[in-house]
Amino acid sequence: MVIVFTLRITDLMKEELQNSFPNVKFLFRPSTSAAKDIIHHADVIVSLGAVKEELIRKAKGLRWIQICSVGVEKLPLDLLREKKIELTNAKGIQTIPMAEYTIGSILQFSRNSYQLYKNQNNGIWDRKVEIDEIFRKTIGIIGTGTIGQGIAKMGKACGMHVLGVNTTGTKLPYFDKTVDKTKMEDVLVESDYVVVITPSTPDTEGLIGTKQIQKMKNNAVLINIARGAVVDEDALILALQERKIRGAVLDVFEQEPLPENHPFWELENVIITPHIAAKSPMYTERVIDMFKRNLQLFIEHKPELMENRVNVMKGY
Repeated sequence: MVIVFTLRITDLMKEELQNSFPNVKFLFRPSTSAAKDIIHHADVIVSLGAVKEELIRKAKGLRWIQICSVGVEKLPLDLLREKKIELTNAKGIQTIPMAEYTIGSILQFSRNSYQLYKNQNNGIWDRKVEIDEIFRKTIGIIGTGTIGQGIAKMGKACGMHVLGVNTTGTKLPYFDKTVDKTKMEDVLVESDYVVVITPSTPDTEGLIGTKQIQKMKNNAVLINIARGAVVDEDALILALQERKIRGAVLDVFEQEPLPENHPFWELENVIITPHIAAKSPMYTERVIDMFKRNLQLFIEHKPELMENRVNVMKGY
């Protein structure tokens, strides 16, 4: 079996893989484009994100792709289905950093950290800056997968009232209430903080638009850590400019990198981060640990037991 890695890992990790699976041949390249010369050997590809269709077609014996991100919308899913190639992602790996990012962002708004930092830079001592608490505030989580559940857990630890929206309204731990997607607007009306963490699919494109934003409280904060296309950016910009909502925390955008002349940069009620909510020094280590568990099952011809199998029909 030949496994082509286009994920950058340490020499120690490479050595551990070789020692754990002595009958497997591992080939390492720094990127998918740099793997063109060896991809035809691959039974398995381990990639940070998207793998182009041309590479998949070159890998005639390819049986499994492990991507080390969660979103799979940039992969040729129709081709994977046609060739019956197993696909797994890194769902769950990002839960801790993304939950911490979310709660940290909520605290920044609650404690008015932006204004305090401006005051510090300008040498201003102002004890009248408005400060709030997140205790007993309501957080609405649109998307209750692994990451959404991690956010709910941390929210409950902070004493928040936690609401969730998923496809069927399935009840889950740490949520005080969950509703199906037809009742999402009920959650928007109640929430002080709205967190968007849905998969990016045709069904979720533009999920949060003018109508949905108008349902939110005028002191609510929208946090998008899903994908840029899930939120209508034009509608959000207008709402922020007119102070229809208090603010937004945005880690993802329709166009990345975010252009220098984009209106979001000019808004003082927006926190912008460059798609780093999932970033963590533990990320690669967790990915490799999961991959090793999956590889053992794959070798044993038990792919149905592998973690984070993606349904290529649904796209998540």
